[in-house]
Amino acid sequence: MPEDKTPLETASESSVTHSALRHALREIRALFSRRSFWTILAGGIVVVTLSGPFYTLERFALFDRLVFWSLTGIFATLLMASLSTLSNALNQRWGLPWFVPALITASLGILPVMSLVYLANLVTSGALPRADSGACFPLFRSPSSPSI
Repeated sequence: MPEDKTPLETASESSVTHSALRHALREIRALFSRRSFWTILAGGIVVVTLSGPFYTLERFALFDRLVFWSLTGIFATLLMASLSTLSNALNQRWGLPWFVPALITASLGILPVMSLVYLANLVTSGALPRADSGACFPLFRSPSSPSI
């Protein structure tokens, strides 16, 4: 039968988790206040806007690509940077191998990021993508059957 923890042990564990969260929030605030962070993010947005990956060059005008990649890039970067900083700070207490919090972070972040990409595709194209077009996730569509 597990022993009940004393209030001092419970408070000590709570303060460690609390201090890890405070540390993570300080790290996130420091990261987001760096000029280099925003410069690199802006540079990445300019590069993908001009290069037009994932069929955005063919589908969108320059301004539309800028809006599309700005929204998706900023949201994805802020979300994933926050999640990875938080998981790294909490992992310092747990002492797990580095890939465990990385997998947890990726698992938690992929659904909101891909949902935003889907929503951005919907807003910018004005219609739901057809199931056979692969417009939402062009790299992950199934190959077409060969014509005979």
